[in-house]
Amino acid sequence: MKTFVCCVFMLFCTGYSFAQSTDTLGLSKVVNSISVCIEKNDFSGLKKMIKHGDFFTETIFENMKIVHSTINYRKLYFDSQKGPVYEKEKYILGGHGEATGHINIELRYIGKKWQLYKIWVCR
Repeated sequence: MKTFVCCVFMLFCTGYSFAQSTDTLGLSKVVNSISVCIEKNDFSGLKKMIKHGDFFTETIFENMKIVHSTINYRKLYFDSQKGPVYEKEKYILGGHGEATGHINIELRYIGKKWQLYKIWVCR
């Protein structure tokens, strides 16, 4: 019992959040869904997935198709992982750099699942 209380106290003191995600499968499913929409040229389907889609345009979608054809978002996601995603509530796929077209695909852990939060261009 002392060990349990001590562990809970340490977690509380370090600011650990029990709401953080260990759901790597859910994250990879969202990345796969994004890739499927791109491969099927489904702009409206991808737009519906985005929680904050105010900045998402057909021009960004066309650029995403170019990036996906050269890099493939699935491969980009799996290559970027050094291991399971623990203690993260936000994940950005792509981002700064010419190879990804400066397109940021922001995923967030909301309501106990990974969701496509927004897609934006940083440049």
